Amino acid sequence: METRKIEAQYYCGVDMHARSSYICVVNRVGDIELCRNIPKDFKIFKEFKRSFVPDLAVGCESTYNYYWLLDGCREAGMRFCLGHASYMKAISGHKKKNDPLDAETIANLMRTNYFPEAYPYPRDASHP
Repeated sequence: METRKIEAQYYCGVDMHARSSYICVVNRVGDIELCRNIPKDFKIFKEFKRSFVPDLAVGCESTYNYYWLLDGCREAGMRFCLGHASYMKAISGHKKKNDPLDAETIANLMRTNYFPEAYPYPRDASHP
């Protein structure tokens, strides 16, 4: 398992669902700056992140629906980190599971350099 060292002032963990995402931003020392459930829309996501850019790293689990966030972050020049879902569960070891806790865990894995990185395939890689 490869972990990634991510240096930033703010770390945003995103717990994704089909129509919404729970976001949690923590600062370098682990204090929560923002936690919110938002619709799955990059324009709305970008508005919430405005005060944390340019020193923000965004991370989420590798699920079937992360491409909207990856593409939006790349276009906006934000750092995006994709985490290996199975390894994230193994590392965190939480007995409880809820959206705020999952988003905060992702942010803290990034902050503490325990973020198990996965490769975000380019959009056109699946079509030879």
